[in-house]
Amino acid sequence: MASTKHEITVDSRSYTIYDTVGLEEPQMGVNGYFDAIEKAYDLIRSLSASGGIHLLLFCLRGGRITATVQSNYRLFHEFLCDKRVPIALIFTGLERETKMENWWFRNKHNIEKYGIHSVGHACITAVQDPDDPEQEKKYKESRTTLLTLLNTCAGTPMTMEAQTWLAMVLKRMVFLLPRKIKRHPKEKDYTRILIKRCGMEPDAAQRVASLIKGST
Repeated sequence: MASTKHEITVDSRSYTIYDTVGLEEPQMGVNGYFDAIEKAYDLIRSLSASGGIHLLLFCLRGGRITATVQSNYRLFHEFLCDKRVPIALIFTGLERETKMENWWFRNKHNIEKYGIHSVGHACITAVQDPDDPEQEKKYKESRTTLLTLLNTCAGTPMTMEAQTWLAMVLKRMVFLLPRKIKRHPKEKDYTRILIKRCGMEPDAAQRVASLIKGST
């Protein structure tokens, strides 16, 4: 859940966008889970300070849906945002399509079969080529489509107290660990990681650890 914050202005409107890295595999090991704790903490603190989340933009290349894509959808829509934030899908790499929107009509049923639902979508290209009028047309069309998505799909911001939010996310992320794993994280493991890696005060770390393990 490593993220980079971007402040941008488009047509006199300001946006704060977090470019967040998802999972590379449908599951993660314990070490990967512990690494994710620090990144989740940083992300949640920044989101909370910025006023919460208005819209999730789930970006993926136009191609087949995999178990990893499905896990990333759950990670952000369900685990991070408690299913309370609208999510829009952005499919990139579609410059070879005669009409980019055709890709959606061919693939939407397969996407929905994986339980991936959205309030809107955009089929786009990020490739610019001034020497190719058709490609430039697709690029400008993509820009317009993305701006429309931003302006029409954003909802009421979702936020909560940072420590409670973190505990909710980490509790749910346990489901990404393999079922046959020999040792699941214990309360003392959470406390140690939160103090050492996240710089939490011991009392705060203990509170979060107790929230995580309280109903598992």
